[in-house]
Amino acid sequence: MKEINENPNKKKNEIDEIRDDEIRVISDNSSKMRFSKALGIHKSMSDIHCDYDIDCELYNDCKQDCEEPKPSEGMPTPPQDAGPNMPKSKPPHDEFGDKPTPPSRGCFWIFIIIAAALVFAIVKFCSNDKIDHLISDGEEQVEATEPIEEEMPKEIENPQWIGTQVDSLTQGYTEFRDTIINDIPLRLYIPHNATPELHVGKLNKNDTTIVYISQAADVRADNGGIVGAFVLKGKPLAWGLSKKGYCAAIGDKITIGVADNSPMFEEATTKEGYFFRQYPLVKNGRIVENEPKGKSVRRGLCDRQGEIFIVESLTRESFHDFSQALVDLGVDQAIYLVGSTGYGWAVDKENQTHEIGEEVFTDRRRMHKNTNYILWRRK
Repeated sequence: MKEINENPNKKKNEIDEIRDDEIRVISDNSSKMRFSKALGIHKSMSDIHCDYDIDCELYNDCKQDCEEPKPSEGMPTPPQDAGPNMPKSKPPHDEFGDKPTPPSRGCFWIFIIIAAALVFAIVKFCSNDKIDHLISDGEEQVEATEPIEEEMPKEIENPQWIGTQVDSLTQGYTEFRDTIINDIPLRLYIPHNATPELHVGKLNKNDTTIVYISQAADVRADNGGIVGAFVLKGKPLAWGLSKKGYCAAIGDKITIGVADNSPMFEEATTKEGYFFRQYPLVKNGRIVENEPKGKSVRRGLCDRQGEIFIVESLTRESFHDFSQALVDLGVDQAIYLVGSTGYGWAVDKENQTHEIGEEVFTDRRRMHKNTNYILWRRK
C-alpha cells in the first residue's frame, strides 16, 4: 500500500519535470522565434544572424547559431542545452543595473577609417620630407622673410691684379687682356677710373662718358619684364628670386655674390644704388652648376682679389666649361651677363670704341623697353 502511495507521487514529480522541460524548450523557441521575426528572416533557427542591437539575452542565445553553420555545411553541430538543472549564465550588468549594449558595426568601420587616415597622413608626411631633399630648387622661388647669412669673401692683403695699376688722374678707359684657359680663348675687359651703374632702355651711342657697357639682367620673352630683383638708382623695378647670383653697385663700390637673399637689395634702395640678379657662375672660388645646356658666347662679371672685370669667351662654350675657366683663372665670385649677341661696346686707352655682340634691334624688331645694361662711366 505504501508503494502504491509513493508511486503516484514519484510519477507526478516526473511528469512535472517533463512539463518544466517542455515549458523551457517552448519558452526558448518562442524567444528565438520572436528574434527571427524581428529580423524579418524566414529561416530555420540555425540560420539566424545576430544583430547587436537586440537584447543581450537573445544575443547570447543566437550567437552560437551565427558563429557555427548547419551540420549540412560540413561543420560540427552547435552545442545542446546543458539541461534543466544547470543555471543559465546571465549577461553582466553595469553599476546602474542596465544591460550593456555591444558595440555597433558602424563604430567598427569609423575606427577603421580613422586608422587608415592616420596611416595615410604619416606616409604622406614622410614622402614629402624625402621629396623636399630630392627635388632641386626651381627657377621661380619665394624670397625668404629674413636675410640668409652670406659667406663673405676674405680680404687679400697683397692682391695680385691682372690689370694695369693706373693713376687716379688718368682718364677712364677699358683695358683689354686676351688669354687662353683650358683651351678656351678669353678676353678680359677691365674698366679703369670709372663708376659702375645700371641703365634701362634705349642707348645713346654718342655718350662719350661710357667706357664699357653690356647687357645685364635677362628680360622675359612673354611680357618683357625684368627677370629677378632689379633696382635702378634706388627705385625697385622688379622683385623676386629667379637666379641666385647678384650684383650691387653703390657709389664706386661694386659687390658680386651668390645668395638666396641679400641685404644689398635694401641697401641699394636706401642709398640710390643699383642691384640686379643673374645666373651664378663662381662662388668663393668654386664652380656653380646651372641648368641651361648648350653652347654659346659667354660673358661673366667677375671679382678676383677685389679686382672687377668682365670676361668674354671668344668661342661658343657651355656654362660648365666657361665657369671652370673662370675658376682656373683665379676668380673668387662671378655671375653671368647676357651673352651670345647681347649688344655693348668698350672704349680703350686710345679712346677707340669696340663694339660687342650685335645690334639686332631694327625698326622691324623693336627692343623691349626693359632691356637693361651695366656700364661704367668716366669719373
